[in-house]
Amino acid sequence: MAALVMPELKTVGALVAWARQSLVQAGISNGVQEAMWLLEHALRVRSHQLVSQTDRLVSPDVLALVESLVARRVAREPLQYLLGSQEFCGLEFSVSPAVLIPRPETELLIHQVIGHVQPLPKAAIVDVGTGSGCIAIALASRLNGRRILAIDRSPEALGVAQFNAMKHGVR
Repeated sequence: MAALVMPELKTVGALVAWARQSLVQAGISNGVQEAMWLLEHALRVRSHQLVSQTDRLVSPDVLALVESLVARRVAREPLQYLLGSQEFCGLEFSVSPAVLIPRPETELLIHQVIGHVQPLPKAAIVDVGTGSGCIAIALASRLNGRRILAIDRSPEALGVAQFNAMKHGVR
């Protein structure tokens, strides 16, 4: 595979084109869209701002960040780790390499647990290996007042879970 070569002109439009081309050439199946998400993240803008600010010059710091993000994605680092988040059960969760990325299939577990515990008002739920806390937090947000214990052996994972719990207002 060819080396990633940054564009000469350091504008938002040039970076978008370069990131798209780099990801598509690397075989990233959703490379065009992922390039947009990476640029939105790096520039801290929404997609419509990327389109409307194509001539805006980019600072060297942002340029370095974009180059790093694209290179990491080309190396197949998960997009969610690069963006630092993943949606799960309608909630946005912070993620890092310290935790597994929440999977859409796991949302089925949430629905099953809710169906089983709703008729049991005193039931306690234990989430062993909570990681990001997505299961415990999604359940807590839907089962108000239920006792839910989330545990993990990794202090880093517990830090991510605590952050997510605070973010979503569950304790």
